[in-house]
Amino acid sequence: MYTTRRKTRKNSFYLLMGILGLIAVFLGFLTTYIVPSVKGSFEAPLVIHIHGALALGWISLLFIQAMTIKFNRFPLHKTLGVCGAFIALGIIGTMLPVGLVQVERELSLGLGATAISSLVGLSATALIFGGFVILGFVYRRKPAFHKRFMLLATIVLLWPAWFRSDTIFPPYPGPISGSALY
Repeated sequence: MYTTRRKTRKNSFYLLMGILGLIAVFLGFLTTYIVPSVKGSFEAPLVIHIHGALALGWISLLFIQAMTIKFNRFPLHKTLGVCGAFIALGIIGTMLPVGLVQVERELSLGLGATAISSLVGLSATALIFGGFVILGFVYRRKPAFHKRFMLLATIVLLWPAWFRSDTIFPPYPGPISGSALY
């Protein structure tokens, strides 16, 4: 009885993390992407939309994968995991082009070296995200490690959503207010 309750609580944690990740994306990109896109006023290169769709897919996958485990759908979990590997590769592959769009935009705003320095953080993010995904893949037969590495990869991927919090809560000074791609 205790083990079942404890296992349910652990599964619920990853479901909750998936929900929180989706909420963070929604709130973080509400005023900078979602609303302008709905209004037809958001203009950006196609790579921005592709990267956003892939990142949303990854974060959604965390929630979906937690659901597959909760309902003992292990074959589906494995199949979706393969899809997740391709999503991760797509995310990493679009990070540099998205970063270059950001640098170009910030250079046009007169930010100079500060604009270019954001590529360092972007490169680190790609390496850390990719590293956690690889570790999650390597440890896929050890669920205790696998799920934690995948959660860490997702947390790394969520940083742009978290850093846009100042667009929803203006009195709150966002962590890097103004330097994220708006």
